[in-house]
Amino acid sequence: MAFYFKYQSHLSFLAKWRWQQKDAHLDPAQWQNSLHLVKPIWVGFERGDGEDGYLRIESREGSLVPWSALESHGGGTLHEVFWFGVYEKNGRYYYQIRPVSGFVEGKPTIINCYLDTDKVGYMGMYAGVFEVPEWVIYIGEDMWQLNGLDPTKLTEGERYLNLEMKDVDDNPVTLRKQDKQPYLYTGSKAYQGRVSLEVLKRPFRI
Repeated sequence: MAFYFKYQSHLSFLAKWRWQQKDAHLDPAQWQNSLHLVKPIWVGFERGDGEDGYLRIESREGSLVPWSALESHGGGTLHEVFWFGVYEKNGRYYYQIRPVSGFVEGKPTIINCYLDTDKVGYMGMYAGVFEVPEWVIYIGEDMWQLNGLDPTKLTEGERYLNLEMKDVDDNPVTLRKQDKQPYLYTGSKAYQGRVSLEVLKRPFRI
């Protein structure tokens, strides 16, 4: 039995990541008719809106383009493409998730911060200490599960819908609102949802 998570470079990929609202179960053949049930997952830094690093799921109705009604100074960066670093432990796959900078068609760069939660359970990006990729991870607090996804069978350009996302301790990812602002959150059984992925580049080796 292994006591660590081992990086699988040949399985890791870049993808856009979406939140399926209201626990919706989507039909791939009806994707264009289902956009009112889907929100883009994105993250911003130094935008001046007080939400640096938190995962966002805001857009205009029926649009997958990130947008927020929160006032900002118009600067900073916004990221809607993520690196899903695939790790294996005892026959199961886990994912370390980091935002990506640059164009996928060019030379995209993985930003050295990783998805984790704060002490309450809100999901966001935290500055990394080690270089990417971490070939072996022992504790795994930044590992995530995507139930329903087989990373050995992914195809560039395809969408993978209705995935159940959980943290390493099997807590489901849910939606939580605070002052009408939506956040992705772990530690609650209410307002569960699913996620979808649109694979943009696979494999993506660093």
